[in-house]
Amino acid sequence: MSKAWLFIVSIPFLLAALLVNFVLTTDDLSKAELARNASLAGNYSKAERIYSDLIKADPKNVELHREKIRSHFNSPKKVGKSSYRDDKTITNKYASLSRSTKEFESDLGFYGLGYIEIQQGNKEKALNYYLQVNDATFPYQNNSIGYVYLTQKQYSLAETHFLKEINSGSNQ
Repeated sequence: MSKAWLFIVSIPFLLAALLVNFVLTTDDLSKAELARNASLAGNYSKAERIYSDLIKADPKNVELHREKIRSHFNSPKKVGKSSYRDDKTITNKYASLSRSTKEFESDLGFYGLGYIEIQQGNKEKALNYYLQVNDATFPYQNNSIGYVYLTQKQYSLAETHFLKEINSGSNQ
């Protein structure tokens, strides 16, 4: 009886393992899905690398920049016995963009610096960077400003910016 029971129980598991390994492959997943999955699995450095690749192909996609920054700052500060996460490189990248003479790049730089500050818990610094973005319809901009005002309990200002974000249609 115990051998039959073992056989009956092990067959479904064996079939499930074969299905997962040979039928369901990651080849069908887009790079964006792979990045999200890596992030969900806690592999933030892999997610950040994938987002970097996606940004090379679509540098004006603000959502990809946000996800790259979020993945970076979700990684542990200490990554080895005496190694630490390199925050300077990503900060310098967005600081460099903020000095661009091209409006979109400059706005992306200021927005990125603000989002970096949010990830580090510096809401006042974040707000200062967000307010330097020139394009009033820059994706996520008004939502991010509204979030800072909400945390400061400035509900009227928060609502104004959340409504601007909705009405701009840039974050869809």
